[in-house]
Amino acid sequence: MRWLVQAQAVVVIALLGLVSSACTSGLDERRSISLGSTTRGRIFGGKRLAYSGPGYRQPARWRARERRYGTGELVNLIRNVAARLHRVDRGSVLAVADMSRRGGGYVSSHRSHASGRDADLVFFQTDLQGRPVLAEQMVSFNKTGASRAGLELRFDDRRNWNLIRALLVAPEAQVQYVFVDENIKTRLLAHAVARGEDPQLVARASDVLRFAGRRAPHDDHFHVRIYCSSRDRVLGCKDFGAEWDWRKKKLQPLVAKKWKPGPPLPTAPTLAPPLVAERVTPEPPSVEPDESRSGPRPSALP
Repeated sequence: MRWLVQAQAVVVIALLGLVSSACTSGLDERRSISLGSTTRGRIFGGKRLAYSGPGYRQPARWRARERRYGTGELVNLIRNVAARLHRVDRGSVLAVADMSRRGGGYVSSHRSHASGRDADLVFFQTDLQGRPVLAEQMVSFNKTGASRAGLELRFDDRRNWNLIRALLVAPEAQVQYVFVDENIKTRLLAHAVARGEDPQLVARASDVLRFAGRRAPHDDHFHVRIYCSSRDRVLGCKDFGAEWDWRKKKLQPLVAKKWKPGPPLPTAPTLAPPLVAERVTPEPPSVEPDESRSGPRPSALP
């Protein structure tokens, strides 16, 4: 199997050489290539997510791991979705955990994250008074939204649903899966229905939110996986698992439908305005500090 990936790599490098000879502007976000599967793949021309930007940050414990690479589509998805959420809700600051290593390949403590199409996003959290808390670590939550470890933290239904919603309607990439605990999935869908979300959007979320099993419960973070781009698929990127009906039928983007608020809820005054998947002009990446490469490691993730 390894020889096949290496042979594909030679072809990809040759293609990159041909393209770069015709374009002097260098590799941009559309020129990264995800090769192989998410478990046995690589990234060519992978893009690095800055340590922080509008609406997101990478906590120190993950910075030292240097697993912040992905395809251009994935990096732009995270960066732009975070910016959109932060624009309408200043309390929304997304914590980004592991993505892929530079160049891709095997990532310790993960079964995937090899080809630049996976990213772990830490749940939004609040204190017991409902105020947003900057996430410094992954916290496991039970079906009531309370911390399993007894911490004075709550699962933030509103901001976490806003994140899922924004991922599903984003134009940067198509999300195949968001692996998450089944109880968390139930909470999110119930919140979406109570908000009066478009039934088509809720159905799509029900497809994409996926329980990966008791050995990988994902009760402390979202594991986001995007599909191969059509161009990368030709070059050897491999999707495994479901190709949803709404994707095969090439339905119109969900952003084309006008969002209508549902009946008022007790927390209605704090609900964020509906999100619109619009293009965001990325701001220049922030200056990255010289981080220590030592530090505590997060618990083993799938």
